[in-house]
Amino acid sequence: MSEYSYLFDGLSRLASYIVFNSKAKKSKRIDAIVAIQEAVNSTRIHINENCQKEYQPSSESSKLWLIAFEKCQLLSLNDVEIKQCITKARFWSDPEEWKKYESAMELIPSLIEMENLADTMLEKLNSNY
Repeated sequence: MSEYSYLFDGLSRLASYIVFNSKAKKSKRIDAIVAIQEAVNSTRIHINENCQKEYQPSSESSKLWLIAFEKCQLLSLNDVEIKQCITKARFWSDPEEWKKYESAMELIPSLIEMENLADTMLEKLNSNY
């Protein structure tokens, strides 16, 4: 009888581990979605308020894109998605430098592209849980 209780205890611990990891991954995915959307919102507000004629640096937007980068990194997303966040952070720290090179501006994902990334992550979250 004790052999069965040992087996049951092991299976119970395994099930708890799987549920805990599933919840932890869901929480990380939610954190990444929120971070991306916060960065998009802040950047959009900054553009509307300060960038009527040309882009102005925004340490706040740059910082929020770095946070989004960190949250996406914790999820082990593909390199393209992670790179999009770091590229936005670099751009907002010094947009004039980026504007010097037309081809460099093409590397910067639009806010709509970043919102689409967050939407895709949200769809995946809802389909997996």
